[in-house]
Amino acid sequence: MAENKDTELQRRKLRTASILVILVIVVFIVTAVFK
Repeated sequence: MAENKDTELQRRKLRTASILVILVIVVFIVTAVFK
């Protein structure tokens, strides 16, 4: 059970990290387009 919770936490961290990366990429593209 403890291991399961650990993997779930790591997955959540990965998900938030990927979302942040996507946001950064989107902002970068938008700024590049509107320059």
